[in-house]
Amino acid sequence: MTLVEQFKAVLDGLAEKKFYTYLLAAFGVIFVLIVLFIGYYFYARSGWYAELDELNTLRETKVKTIITQKLQLQQQKQKINEMLKDDPGFLIGKYCAELLGSLELGKNNGKIGTPTKRDLPNTQYREESLEFSLSGINMKQLVELLEKLEVKKRVYLKKLEIAKSKVRTQAIDVDITMATLTLK
Repeated sequence: MTLVEQFKAVLDGLAEKKFYTYLLAAFGVIFVLIVLFIGYYFYARSGWYAELDELNTLRETKVKTIITQKLQLQQQKQKINEMLKDDPGFLIGKYCAELLGSLELGKNNGKIGTPTKRDLPNTQYREESLEFSLSGINMKQLVELLEKLEVKKRVYLKKLEIAKSKVRTQAIDVDITMATLTLK
């Protein structure tokens, strides 16, 4: 006997009332399963919408941040261009020598290197940097030097190393790298 014949025999053996009861129960189970599936779908769908709303909020925040950064960069670029136009013949080596001379630091304890130039990628600028060393200075002289460098907007510090002086007690040795931007 095949499976179909066995199933047919079971159905024939059932009374008509019992058959309809089983049929109704089967449809009821199928209906409950469909309702559960639809309920789960809408429940999961609401979670998806919540995730999408959160993701969209994060994206909006990122876009606003990027736009703000772009505006800040444009303002900085405009300030740099104005600064470069105001002082087109600026030489970092000459400025460093004048600065050390005005603070009386270059006489016996200053060593000024030669300026190095480096093109900045994806910009119209070139960075010109200069390393110099001061030995046997005190903290007051260093602070005065840093204040003068801070006032001059054309120059910025890249590196500052301070060490205890090997020659004099109560003194420090300083290695400074300062830089400026020029047009290519």
